[in-house]
Amino acid sequence: MKPKKRPAAAKHAKSNPMFASHDPLEALELAERAQEDVYFRKVDQELIAALRQKNAEEVEKAIKQYTHMRCPACGAVLHEVSYRKIKVDECADCGGIWLDQGELETLAGPREGPWQQRLFEAFLTPGSRSQKT
Repeated sequence: MKPKKRPAAAKHAKSNPMFASHDPLEALELAERAQEDVYFRKVDQELIAALRQKNAEEVEKAIKQYTHMRCPACGAVLHEVSYRKIKVDECADCGGIWLDQGELETLAGPREGPWQQRLFEAFLTPGSRSQKT
């Protein structure tokens, strides 16, 4: 007698729906995780941008504080000195004189000739320099 043939077993799990490797719920969970990742990445980027803006503002404020009334040439503190009824900024270390906006025109007068000549004449005319205040 010949042995009876058994029905052939499924060679691949895909042929039987009970053992399918694709799980619809797993795909849904993966999609939800991806959406969460995108959301949290966006929130993190917004927080980082806010921190960078805050740091930039703090740095700008500190730079302004430490450079206000400082000599551009040597960095020493500038002192205001009365000169021909205006206040000019003078550096005690290097002797530099710095003018604010409009002070050159006040000292040198209207624009006639080169500005260097007018400035030279304004600062070197005898007896025009007042005492420091």
